Amino acid sequence: MRSLRNKRRHSPRRSTGTDGFINKLKHLVWSGACLFRNENAFDFKPISIDGDYHLSFIHGSGYPDKWKGTASILQSTYGPDPAVNISKTLTAIDMHEFNIINEGRSALVITSERVVRKLSDLGFPELETTIIAKGFREIDLATGEVVFDWNSTDIPLNESSLSWDGSSNEEGWDYLHLNSVDKDANGDYLISARYADCIYKVSGQDGRILWRLGGKATTFKLDGFNFSKQHDARFHESSPSRTIITFLDNAGDGVSQTSKYSSGLVVMLDTAAAPMTATVVARYTRPDKGLSISRGNMQTLPNNNVLICWSDAGYHSEFTPSGECVLEAKFASDRFSTYRGYKFDFVGHPAEPPILKCFVYGVRPEASTTVCYVTWNGATEVASWRFFTMTNGAVGTVPKVDFETVFMIDRRITSVWAEAVDVHGRTLGHLAALGSLVAAAPAPSRVSDLTKRSSTCTFTAASQATASASGCSEIVLDNIEVPAGETLDLSGVDDGTTIVFEGTTTFGYEEWDGPLIRFGGKDITVKQNSGAVINGDGSRWWDGEGTNGGKTKPKFMYVHSLEDSTITGLSIKNTPVQAISVEATNVYLIDITIDNSDGDDNGGHNTDGFDISESTGVYIRGATVKNQDDCIAINSGENIEFSGGTCSGGHGLSIGSVGGRSDNTVKNVTITDSTVTDSANGVRIKTVYDATGSVSEVTYSNIKLSGITDYGIVIEQDYENGSPTGTPTTGVPITDLTIDGVTGTVESDAVEVYILCGDGSCSDWTWEGVDITGGETSSKCENVPSGASC
Repeated sequence: MRSLRNKRRHSPRRSTGTDGFINKLKHLVWSGACLFRNENAFDFKPISIDGDYHLSFIHGSGYPDKWKGTASILQSTYGPDPAVNISKTLTAIDMHEFNIINEGRSALVITSERVVRKLSDLGFPELETTIIAKGFREIDLATGEVVFDWNSTDIPLNESSLSWDGSSNEEGWDYLHLNSVDKDANGDYLISARYADCIYKVSGQDGRILWRLGGKATTFKLDGFNFSKQHDARFHESSPSRTIITFLDNAGDGVSQTSKYSSGLVVMLDTAAAPMTATVVARYTRPDKGLSISRGNMQTLPNNNVLICWSDAGYHSEFTPSGECVLEAKFASDRFSTYRGYKFDFVGHPAEPPILKCFVYGVRPEASTTVCYVTWNGATEVASWRFFTMTNGAVGTVPKVDFETVFMIDRRITSVWAEAVDVHGRTLGHLAALGSLVAAAPAPSRVSDLTKRSSTCTFTAASQATASASGCSEIVLDNIEVPAGETLDLSGVDDGTTIVFEGTTTFGYEEWDGPLIRFGGKDITVKQNSGAVINGDGSRWWDGEGTNGGKTKPKFMYVHSLEDSTITGLSIKNTPVQAISVEATNVYLIDITIDNSDGDDNGGHNTDGFDISESTGVYIRGATVKNQDDCIAINSGENIEFSGGTCSGGHGLSIGSVGGRSDNTVKNVTITDSTVTDSANGVRIKTVYDATGSVSEVTYSNIKLSGITDYGIVIEQDYENGSPTGTPTTGVPITDLTIDGVTGTVESDAVEVYILCGDGSCSDWTWEGVDITGGETSSKCENVPSGASC
């Protein structure tokens, strides 16, 4: 399938967006909005890694001009690729560029750093101001290591086309504004600096500027053309004496303008001439004679056609090499725009099954109509859908014409299923089925009555669900009452099963260890219908002692032995103790609400939100946690993300305790874009006294604190039996830690920052943008690493 890739962004009043793509018939094929909480997605495109299709992009929240996000690479199944190391070097990156190079082995990203510079270049040697020093990195995708690191601090300030306004604000003066970076076969780099109207070639050996095209200090004589405010500079061809590059000449920014229209340029650079010269080989002018004052890109296609994204309203044009415009497309609404757009071959093999919903219209069965809607998000090869009923077998085939296909049957049907078929008539191996929905729903079908696994099974008793769940593609748990001392065990379901909670799920009282709910399997989806609640009624066990004594309290939910799965939208209330224990691989927990606030005045204790151990690839997004212990506690594991969370009433965002277990490693953790209110701690890292292990590549970024009663940031290596000893040890080093943008207030008798490290066991820390006020400064910090402050 050949597809246009579109990323959309609302007007400045709103910051929602999505990643997705359409096919050559202009129909939506895949939307990733639900995977990433409707976050903005930028530079979304297909790539090849080891010959396999993947998708790469940057996602996050905020506006493009002041925006950082997390890089993501998905397999053709639309799940994360475990072979790619999304380390802290690929989080909080500039939204402009995520360029996969070297056949998928490395990536180029743009970086930003605030530094103070003298204004000597501008004629004010006695003055200084904060600037944004843009740069770029090449990152090894397998290891997360930085291969090459460059920044613009050696480029004079007077090369900017912007005038310094005499102010010095906290944001800094973005005097260059990089928006693309590319690499040629010789190992040198090409960068576009929009605010300098200049394209630079940077040596891959020592970082020197090899030449400048355009701007105030151009190395080239421009033969009859100019450009400004450009985007997306790319190497096209290179030889020892000539280089051909492509880029989008925006030609203006709404303030200044150098041409009437924006255009895509192909420029030949003669580096052997004296002086060196630049000549336009081809120009592709915006067909509507408009000006793209921001964003956009230019892509050379395999047939040598050129696709240009003009950004405004998602406007795209495709040109032949001779300049003939053969395609124009734009969004239906001017409310949306796109950063870049691409056209690529891509074949998607979604891990999620198709979705089929049917509705019956009419009173009498013989005079009714059954209307079915079927879709398969991301399945690029579906050409048609075959529909079947339990009583009549095959009832028809219809072509797939859009994201959702409609099929009607002229009678009431109580069970329908559909299978996807490709253009050659081959079944694509996935079946979707659902009992039709009617005004007065029939009694739930028994599992023994269903001849195909694709049926929906509705259970009203926990014992039925546990014993009969195998064989159902969708399990509906309808107001389940779990008997005392028993587990609602859903670890034996078939791979690919969807589990849906309906109504209120409750549990009988007994003193035991639990868990009350257990999930397991591969490619499992867990969700709930509107208004559903899973109520632990923890007050029956609460006695103020938690797991430290008193009544024996059951753990609530085990997400163990779960792989490539998603749990989304659950509403959990009043767990006896710890809420969700995670020991899993590649699991997404999206928009989970854990509300144990009733325990504030009723003896709730040790009611952790998320406890993570021995896991690889856990992504918690949009969680709301109200409790009496850690919002999240990561004891061991790697490739873990907690973003967009809201935590209140507990002990904060915690790493640890680390040490004293069989698995004592925490690595590559990102906790970002979250708030902690009315809690004991904000950010906490704790390691076990006289134990071994390691904590590395942990990033806390953009964390907002308020109402903190004990510590804003607390990092200590002295925990024993759940309490600090005051004597740090060195067996669990904390290295490569980034604390960036942790801000807010603590109570007057709280400590703003407390760091207690063993001698030499805390190192390679990055400490930026920490601004915690209202409390006391600690005088008991020990062995604070270079760059951090206590």
